[in-house]
Amino acid sequence: MWTHQIEESTLIAAPPSEVWAVLTDLASWSDWNSFVIKAEVQPPHEHLAVGSHQLLTLAAAHAERPPSVYGNVASVLEPPAGQHAGELRWGGQWLHALVLDTKHWCLLATETGDRGQELTLFTQGELFTGVIVPVARAMGFFDELQAGYVRMNEDLRRRAEEGVGGSGSM
Repeated sequence: MWTHQIEESTLIAAPPSEVWAVLTDLASWSDWNSFVIKAEVQPPHEHLAVGSHQLLTLAAAHAERPPSVYGNVASVLEPPAGQHAGELRWGGQWLHALVLDTKHWCLLATETGDRGQELTLFTQGELFTGVIVPVARAMGFFDELQAGYVRMNEDLRRRAEEGVGGSGSM
């Protein structure tokens, strides 16, 4: 089976609980996220939960293209607790799992800054499998998606850091 994996990380000067609060508030994504410009939890759920269905609208990589909409189902939603700093996972398919199956993850890890402050290493990634993977790779889809992950990680870093010390709003 054909596969492709993308993964990007960023260090955020905020504790995992603050990063988690921003990350899991899907309704606010349109306020701070320049890559996923809309995130909607679908009924019957009202909030992100294991088993909830989401529709994510991704900004177009090129002005002449419309935004793309993707559906997913949350499979893991583990908030920061103790040594575990947080984990969010979802998956999706296009047409059929043999055509395209996706597994997305957002992992939070606690780091300590040089002055002893609590930091968060945020990593998001996605594994793509299916017969369409070579075509998507040849068309530059994965390069565009990876650039979007870099943007989203930077946007998340800025948003979470705004809340540190009460200097911003969330």
